[in-house]
Formats: sequence, C-alpha cells, structure tokens
Amino acid sequence: MAQCCSMEDITRSLLKKSLARQASGLCCLVILTFFSLTGWTGSDLFAIQEQEGWGFINAKGKIKIDPQYELAGEFSEGLIRVRQRGRWGYLNESGKVAITPWFVKATDFSDGLAAIMINKGDRWGYIDQKGTMVIPPLFERAFPFVEGMARVKNSGRWVFIDRQGALVVRPKSDQQEAFSEGLSAFKGENNYWGYMDKTGTPVIAPSFEWAMPFSESLAGVKQNGQWGFINLNGEWVVQPEFELVRSFSETLASVKTDGKWGVINQKGKIVIQPTYDRIGAFKEGRAAFKLNKRWGFFDKKGQWVIEPVFKMAWNFSRGLALVKHSTMEDTGMTGLQGNHHQKTSSTWAYVNRSGKTVWQSSKQDSEN
Repeated sequence: MAQCCSMEDITRSLLKKSLARQASGLCCLVILTFFSLTGWTGSDLFAIQEQEGWGFINAKGKIKIDPQYELAGEFSEGLIRVRQRGRWGYLNESGKVAITPWFVKATDFSDGLAAIMINKGDRWGYIDQKGTMVIPPLFERAFPFVEGMARVKNSGRWVFIDRQGALVVRPKSDQQEAFSEGLSAFKGENNYWGYMDKTGTPVIAPSFEWAMPFSESLAGVKQNGQWGFINLNGEWVVQPEFELVRSFSETLASVKTDGKWGVINQKGKIVIQPTYDRIGAFKEGRAAFKLNKRWGFFDKKGQWVIEPVFKMAWNFSRGLALVKHSTMEDTGMTGLQGNHHQKTSSTWAYVNRSGKTVWQSSKQDSEN
C-alpha cells in the first residue's frame, strides 16, 4: 500500500479509465496543464474574498496574492490550497503554483501530507509537498493526518493508516474520532463512548453518552445528560454539571450553565461568570464572545478588549481575527404606510488585537 508513484503515473491510469467512461457517454475529462513545481517556505498569509475572487493578505493587510481564485483553504505547512476552474491545487508563499490545480477534492497539508481526489467518483489518496502521490488512491474516504495517523475508509470499514499507507489500527468500532494526545474516542457496542490507544486497545471504558478529543490532557465527556472533564486516566477532574462545554485551550474552557456561557479553569473553578450568549475558544489570550446578538473579544480575566460590535467573529490566529461587519442604510424608498425601507448588508474584515481593522472586503453581502 505504501508504494510511491508519480502524479503522471496516477493521472495516466485514471485518464484511461476516464476516457473509457467518455466513450460510453458517462463523463468527459477536462485536462489541465501541469505547472512546474517550486520551493516553499513558511509565511503568514490570510485568505480574503473580493469581487474578483479569493486572494491573500499579510498581517498588515497588504495584498500579497491577488484575488483570483474560486475558493481558498488555510495556509498550512508552507502551502496554500486554492481552487481554480473547479480544480484544487497549492501555491507557495509568493503565490506561484507549487502543485498544479488537478484535484476535484483536496485537504490542507497536515504532517507533510494532503488527502486528494483526482476526478469525481475516484478514490482518495495522499500527496506530499512536492505533489508526488505517496499513498495511492485506494480509499472511499480520507481525513488529514494527526499525530502520524490518518482515518480512512477502506472496503466499507474505518481504519487508521500511517504515513507510508500501512494499516496500523483496525478498530472494532466503526465510529471513532481522530487521535489526540495519543487517544481516540470511540463508540462501543453498548452505544456509549470511551477511548482507545494507538494499538486499538480500549484504555478508558465506553461509559459516556458523548466524548470529545483530549486537549491539554483533558477531554469533555457527557454523562447523565451533563458535561464535565476527565483526564488521560479516565478520572473526573471537573464533575459533570454543565449543559455544554468546549475543549480546553490556553488552560481555559467555555461552559454553558442555566442557558448562559462562562469560562472555567482546569480545576473547574469559574473564572468568567456565565453571562454570555456564546463564547469561543481562547487563542492568543483572546476569546470571542456573543452578547445581545453582537460579537466582541475579552481577555483571560473577562475584560473586554474589543467591544461587541460585530455580527460574527472568529478566533485570533497569528495576530488577526476574522469578523463580519453589518450595516444598515436607507434605500430612499417609502412604504405604503410612510415607513422608510432600509437595506442591511455585511462585509468581511480582519482586525488586530486592539480591534483596528487592517483589511475590509469591498464585496458586500445583502441580508434582506
């Protein structure tokens, strides 16, 4: 399974199959031209969307790759996933094509590999950062590598493979999550969730109604309708007393109680009172919160650092956070009862840690 092969070899084989389908009137193959491979280095780029399409800016809001793509993924391990003419490929930090847009489906790189599908209806395989097919397309489904292993569906069963494509874990359960901190949540025959190690051996018995991946050595689990946190040994660290929880991030976790969200530390002590409609995960010392239908950001002490003025807000990453502005303007038209018609529109933007807008899209989305 781990035998390497070039993209040309894989494509040639699939091309023969596709031409055979074309001959019987089932499909038509669109052949895209290969671009030369280029090197890559790390960089901080952020995806943006303008009228012309998707492009990328740097942390100061300066456009580094002109908007021109149909869709874009995240900057990951030195390469950026973009879609052009219905096909996914990868760019390097300067915007040059590193891996030709050849794939109908593709994931961001993780552990040096990306899952790809060349043509619709084909199987999934994995390429390296040079575009070489290192794990042939053998799988019905494929997920990114995490901790050196990837979850794939083979002959109707979910299994885990290593970076050479070799089968390393064949779980008894057909419902399990990716590995995190050495353990994977799985659903047992009793319909309860537990955790197994990388040999497939259950190490925390399936006794939970739901189970989240481990983060910072703690995992959110649900028992008797309430959520709490256990450690890697399956011992309760935070008793199940919450309606909902999010995973720990930067030693803090948001929890829901009595219909409102607050924040606890790793001992289960409430450090930010549950008075919010929603709270995201802490990233770079900030967490997004929702209050009265608007989003803002507070620090680890619960002090507002950016006022809640956004319609939507995402976590900070590399110094910026993606937000959505919403504006209302008079259309100049009057209704039958003399009321003025108003138009609501929204635009995407990036803000820095102080709340200053470093970039805002010229593309407006109507909300009426």
